[in-house]
Amino acid sequence: MKKLTWWFRMVGAFYLLLSISNLYAMFLTDGASILAGSPFPVEALTVQVATDYWSVSVFILLGSALFLLWASRDAGAYINVARYVAWLELMGFGAYVLYSLLRGYEPAGYVAFGIVHLLIFATGFLFAREASAETEPSYRPATTD
Repeated sequence: MKKLTWWFRMVGAFYLLLSISNLYAMFLTDGASILAGSPFPVEALTVQVATDYWSVSVFILLGSALFLLWASRDAGAYINVARYVAWLELMGFGAYVLYSLLRGYEPAGYVAFGIVHLLIFATGFLFAREASAETEPSYRPATTD
């Protein structure tokens, strides 16, 4: 269970760091850093549109960070949250990285983040499985078998 507890803390802290850095770029700069490495022309209107559309993801990431940190207090009760976050990592961030690379964005940063997200995906499922084997039956969902 300790591995899952620390997974919640580490992923929550990572999400919090990403959220804070993006909120900083959104509110305390001109926002151009959000489009760093873009293969498209970057103009003031483009930055404003990208920032507005990106803001939803930033606020969702912030909410996820806070929930993961809170869930780390009783990881056994939130095993399925770890599985859900792992799937989001693969289907959300993983797909986003592939999409961005196919669109021509600078590969160095996207490949590095892709590796981080794959690690979060793999360890999330691994630690959830291990924690599931350790939990009391009261934490496990009822089955119909």
